[in-house]
Amino acid sequence: MEDNISVLEITSGICCILTAIFLHYSAIPKNNNKKNYQKGYILVEIASLILGVSALTFALMGGYLNIYGKSYFIQLILPVETLLVFWIFVYPLYEREKLKNFLRHQVFYTSLLCTANVIYIFMAEGKPGEWFYYILLSCYIIQFIFYTIIYLHIAKIWLRGKSIEAANLKKYPLRTWAAAFTIGVMGIIAEIYPNYIYLQIFTLCYTVFFISLGIQYHNYSVIAPSEPSASKESSSPTISEPHHPEEKRHSQNNDVIKEKIALWKESKGYLKLGITIQDLSREIGVNRTYLSNYINETYQTNFNGWVNDLRIEEAKQKIIQSPDINLSDLAEMVGFADQAHFSKQFKLKEGIPPSVWKKDHRPQKEKS
Repeated sequence: MEDNISVLEITSGICCILTAIFLHYSAIPKNNNKKNYQKGYILVEIASLILGVSALTFALMGGYLNIYGKSYFIQLILPVETLLVFWIFVYPLYEREKLKNFLRHQVFYTSLLCTANVIYIFMAEGKPGEWFYYILLSCYIIQFIFYTIIYLHIAKIWLRGKSIEAANLKKYPLRTWAAAFTIGVMGIIAEIYPNYIYLQIFTLCYTVFFISLGIQYHNYSVIAPSEPSASKESSSPTISEPHHPEEKRHSQNNDVIKEKIALWKESKGYLKLGITIQDLSREIGVNRTYLSNYINETYQTNFNGWVNDLRIEEAKQKIIQSPDINLSDLAEMVGFADQAHFSKQFKLKEGIPPSVWKKDHRPQKEKS
């Protein structure tokens, strides 16, 4: 039975390494402007490579001589893979600097957890079932649950901004995360209950998961350049003009809409209280459907989300210019009906209330 597990793990390691190699030599085209997705693509390579190399090394060194060998392997590698998978899913959905700082902080936590596991297993010769083992396992479970909550929150914000036409895309984040969540739960069970048959099932499942994840990222990289948001804003001279009449007309319409919206933004029409997409459509003389599609494709959000983002950016500029400005007056100045709605939208976009942001951006002399 131990030999079966070892052979399966070697096969798994080879498959994961081949997945990483495949992704490396079929990277996202350079003309794709989805920079965060490119980062996620690289992380899939790294996660697959780490898992593959670790599995091969551990198996070839005879790590499966007893039933706890696989449990040790999971204990060492799962915190790292959990962090990488979290990064993989979050990068394409969220672009704010605060999240990037958060992710960097998690590297420190994961490093501590892995170091504690190494000391426990190799130096203290600890075994599953001892009290310190359960402390380490609890830390991993907390990490797993915490990342799940954070991801669901971010995915909810992302999905809120997608158009109806993106129905298939809407299913992707939660469906794929459900598979990752299932693998995580199976890993925790494998730690607590290291049964030979179950360990083989678990090894097979996470191998299939990483291969599937790599294929999905590759498939997206193939179709992404044809998306309007990926090609429209690129200034690369190698991109050819659309030849089909419908594509050419669509491109021309977008150019007209872009120019009219730029003029509207210059006049700060978004500060008008209660403005709707119908109002903007009439004001700039563009069909409402074309306008809605353009905003959804270009800004990856709906009309209300786009206008609120413009208003919040305006509010931030006014706070910097006038640090003592009253938030209630500011909310009215930038087009919100009341301070409560302004604060809610500000926190949704920036991650902190406007009062905190205002305090953080006061001049240095006033802070001291």
